[in-house]
Amino acid sequence: MKRFMLVLTALALISVAASAQRSSTAREDIRQPGAALPAGIPGSCSPCLWYSGDTDPSSTWDADWNGNTVGAGYSNQVWVPFVAAPDSSNPLHKHVLITSVTFNEVAATPSTSPPADFAGMSYAFRTGVFAGNGGLLGKHGGCYTTTVTYTGMSPFGYNEYSFTCYFNPAALPKVAVGTLEWVNVLPKFNANTIAYLDEVQDNPAPNQFGWSDDYYNSFLNGLMGFTEVFSPATSTDIHFGEFSVAIAGNYTT
Repeated sequence: MKRFMLVLTALALISVAASAQRSSTAREDIRQPGAALPAGIPGSCSPCLWYSGDTDPSSTWDADWNGNTVGAGYSNQVWVPFVAAPDSSNPLHKHVLITSVTFNEVAATPSTSPPADFAGMSYAFRTGVFAGNGGLLGKHGGCYTTTVTYTGMSPFGYNEYSFTCYFNPAALPKVAVGTLEWVNVLPKFNANTIAYLDEVQDNPAPNQFGWSDDYYNSFLNGLMGFTEVFSPATSTDIHFGEFSVAIAGNYTT
């Protein structure tokens, strides 16, 4: 099945949502010169350890489908890499307890309220991912609680939201400092809402915070209706070097 694609330019709007078709070069491509930047680090990222940065709507604004759209029968994941940097204030801290992960995604909604068919989120962590192979699946499951917050951005009617997955305080994901990990947070929609994870084009990205970004190392994995099996995101669009993600948590031994 080919990739769902929307192309928006200053001169034309072409939608192929009805066919939900996919191709190797398809993408969400939104060009909006001169648009204001998002507000910055998501408010849900507290205490914030890493924010990969804002997408840049003054350039080509791309995003890739990241969601489980039950009504349409399609589901696709974007796996985003991160490496927890050492705690400069305490070298004895060798791990991070992650309290939440936020994915900034755009969706076609009738208002700035969260999508009416939003039905929760799942999450997963992986190590050792490479092209065609998902590596080792780590902690995963349903989010303990969730929030969906409008960021203030609405390019061409596609509202941007911070989808935040909070973890059970009694069983927080624990990652080792210096270890390359991949994370996915997957919103679920009972009807037909489609959400796209915003890319980060610029390096350095606007409002980037904390740990360094790991560019050109994200992967796409189709669950229902899509053919990717941990395909490099750049094989779909060379601009998919990084995506807009935030991680909150605390260092520990």
